[in-house]
Amino acid sequence: MATNHQTDGGIVVYGTGWCPDVAAIRSALERAGVAYTYYDIDTDKKAQKVVRRTQRGGRTVPMVTTPAGAVMIEPTPAEVLATVESADRTTSQEAH
Repeated sequence: MATNHQTDGGIVVYGTGWCPDVAAIRSALERAGVAYTYYDIDTDKKAQKVVRRTQRGGRTVPMVTTPAGAVMIEPTPAEVLATVESADRTTSQEAH
């Protein structure tokens, strides 16, 4: 698990080990072959601060951030994958 909260600009998943929604999103990303960084807010105080600051004191998980700056709170796996696919299409179109 990463602990310095520096990412390569990719997908970041903030969650807890006990949350089934977090597990479902991580599983969906892995099945789709999407690289991501995961932070467990129960064990990583810096990650917990990021979540609380982003949510203005909240602590709702899963929270997913994207390279484009989108923040998704309690998204479904399908919503996360759709966002990733949309970003990939946009990046691909910009490259041409």
